[in-house]
Amino acid sequence: MFQRLLRVPILKTVLRIANAYFLRGDFASNKRFSGFRAIVRALWVQVLICVTLSCIVNWDYLRARYDGGAATFVKESFSAKPGELILTVLPSLLGFGIGVYALVFALTAKLVSELGARIEDEKKRGKLSFGSALALNADLAYPLLVLALTIGLGVVQRAIPDSGALMLASWMMFWYSLIMLIEIIGVLFGLGENSLLDKMLECEDEST
Repeated sequence: MFQRLLRVPILKTVLRIANAYFLRGDFASNKRFSGFRAIVRALWVQVLICVTLSCIVNWDYLRARYDGGAATFVKESFSAKPGELILTVLPSLLGFGIGVYALVFALTAKLVSELGARIEDEKKRGKLSFGSALALNADLAYPLLVLALTIGLGVVQRAIPDSGALMLASWMMFWYSLIMLIEIIGVLFGLGENSLLDKMLECEDEST
């Protein structure tokens, strides 16, 4: 079934990137579906945060639904326009993310080897059941995919502003996109830290 879905244009790209992210870049991510457990493990914290923040922003709307004033509230409140916010903020962040993704092609063989060895060691100790050095690629590509999908959802929300469900979904994806941006920053921090440590060791070797 999974292989058949990979034959569908666009869906193929979405599934490959998402599956690689859920399986931490495991080599089998192109051959088998990650499974419900891997998806929950990768997303449950982020989803909980997104739901909480979306409820906070839309608290008045959620209360108004039970008072019969939801329709009017949707048209007039700030929280009714997540699509506008998405289309204002996220395109520039997507451009930033694409620029960051170019760093993948500049990674040193030493860094990739160390990352792969670390993941294999965690597999042996039972901390991981899947994964590879390709996790770094997935950790950068998946957030870009989320940003692109969120921008598309933002366009739809602006076209159908009266849909409460679409409004809530847009807010959730907006927060999720920001969380993904934080993950990109985390990856950059790790790469920068590793690079600086290597240079520090080189300086120490030269001084001795």
